[in-house]
Amino acid sequence: MNLILAVGLVVAALATAQPARADHVRISFERPPDDAAVGLLIAGRGKTVSRASAARVLAKVPEASCPCPITIYLTLPSGEEHNVHRYRVAIAGGGYRGLLVSDRTHVPGLVSIYDIEPTVRALDDGEQPPLTSRENPDPEGKLRKLDARLTEAHDSRGPASYVVFGLGALFALLTLILGSAFWGRAALLVGPVALAAALALSALEIARPRTVGLALLGIVGAGAPAIAAVTRRRLALAAALLSIFIVYAVVLATSQETSSLASFGPHPDGGVRFYGISNQVETLLLVPGLLGAALLGQTFVPLVGVFVLVVIGASRLGAD
Repeated sequence: MNLILAVGLVVAALATAQPARADHVRISFERPPDDAAVGLLIAGRGKTVSRASAARVLAKVPEASCPCPITIYLTLPSGEEHNVHRYRVAIAGGGYRGLLVSDRTHVPGLVSIYDIEPTVRALDDGEQPPLTSRENPDPEGKLRKLDARLTEAHDSRGPASYVVFGLGALFALLTLILGSAFWGRAALLVGPVALAAALALSALEIARPRTVGLALLGIVGAGAPAIAAVTRRRLALAAALLSIFIVYAVVLATSQETSSLASFGPHPDGGVRFYGISNQVETLLLVPGLLGAALLGQTFVPLVGVFVLVVIGASRLGAD
């Protein structure tokens, strides 16, 4: 009986509990002050976003019950839109200055709408929020550049994919027609060469779709056969195939933004995966990982497997 009474009291308390209220942070849709920390907002997940879907996410934010020392300024979609546009977000007060930085996106200046609610709660509780800021001499210029790079990365995926899978198919066809081990090795090397080239182009901020497509055509079209010519031995081919994992480990550990803005990457504009290894990249890494380990011999398979899993699965790296 006492247990039933206790359960009843808990249920009654939950039923009558008031929703959480923020005492330090409020949401505003007004124009932010000039000294606010600024960023670009991804307003949802998937192919489309809408004002209604964004409002449902923001409905979880505790309602402000204050004149608050910290204000988060938002703009949202006017209706339902294709999820290729970024909106503005800013935070004023609380020491926020310059450029917003999200531990969800790992791309300075890029913010997910799903950062807002945990940021409000953390600030209200005096904890470290997922949205912080860093000083930047020209935050608006950085955001314009980031917005253009995200658009170019989105538009370059088609040309990059056509080049890579087209060259892979061509080299495989030459292998079948000529019975050539050389062209077989070239076909196997198309994926890792393309991934390394895409990272290099991103690091050099070469992002225009036409330029990316032509650059990949030249680099992969010449690079894969060139490497195939010097990897006749098993160990040499294994090293060439597995080296792409070392490249990704270094890039993801030191500059995740490079991977995020590459033509082969996590597609941060879609609001689902902002950094790390995407499904498409995993597909291109499958052959290098499996065949590279097999060529080294059975003894090394577990070691290679552990390394590959760390690169792909570690939360601060591939995050898959």
